[in-house]
Amino acid sequence: MARSFDDDPIGAILEYAVLKEDPARRDDAKSAWETANIPDVDVGISQPWGGPAGTLTKTSLLNILAIGRTAGEVRQKVDWVFRVLESKRLIIPWEGDANPNTTYRVLSALGRELIQSDTHQEYVYGERHVVSRWSRSVVRIVSAEGDGIGTGFVVGPRLVATARHVLDEMPDFVVESGEAERLPHESVRRHADETIDLAVVELSAPVELPPFRIAPSSELLDPVVVFGYPPIPRTDDAYLVVNRGEVSAKPTLYSDSQEIIVVSCLLRGGNSGGPVVDGRGRVIGVVSQQLFKQVAPSEQSINESLGFAAATMSGHLSDLLDRVW
Repeated sequence: MARSFDDDPIGAILEYAVLKEDPARRDDAKSAWETANIPDVDVGISQPWGGPAGTLTKTSLLNILAIGRTAGEVRQKVDWVFRVLESKRLIIPWEGDANPNTTYRVLSALGRELIQSDTHQEYVYGERHVVSRWSRSVVRIVSAEGDGIGTGFVVGPRLVATARHVLDEMPDFVVESGEAERLPHESVRRHADETIDLAVVELSAPVELPPFRIAPSSELLDPVVVFGYPPIPRTDDAYLVVNRGEVSAKPTLYSDSQEIIVVSCLLRGGNSGGPVVDGRGRVIGVVSQQLFKQVAPSEQSINESLGFAAATMSGHLSDLLDRVW
């Protein structure tokens, strides 16, 4: 589905640049872009795909996008989009023009990757957009007796990922959306390696919630958002709690030789099974446990009692999904 300049101006212009990279390309993708962005016009007149391959100019985009719209408003929006894309190095000067002040721009490798992976909005608009786009896909896993809670997140039309220990501690559980709608389930699949704290719940019917994407890796100091349903004292309902943090360490546990992710934010019981999401809206880890150091009472400190928030790496989740479904 083509991105519309009216709804997603950054996405529409990035997508336009990708489609322009192959001048000979004339397929459904270009036709769809024209339909979404050039209303009621003979495309042959506007010549939307002219000029050097892969290049953008404000003038050419204004000529295309002003058709059927208010020219002044389009100019302001195009100027804003170019400022944003240039500041974030998603478009760069075209090397094919010797003029250092050229108006020609082309996609950077990052710009191409973001639009092709549909992660451009999160990258441009930041953590608030990550939260607004993905909160609905975080669910709560509640003990049928009402005395326990954990977190899960949608990874497919009928699949919810969570921590293995959440389900082990609640043999009889209910999956609920953030609006407390029950999502009946059929089966549970745990990771084949018992040391990997991951499981997937198969729902009885598809849900209309966008599935989280899984990142291939993460780096130290990557900013993250952690979603979860830890109980809040003196409240009588489960509320979604969102924390900012960053990847603080990627240690290997001596107990099972498993590499994990340590995040900087303070997490609590109920966060287990929740997604650790990077700045592009992709899951890099699944909240697993708090790491504590066992010390004598006389040596304990407040910092040691807080522990470290650990998450299972997303690569293990990819393995689980590939092997089972």
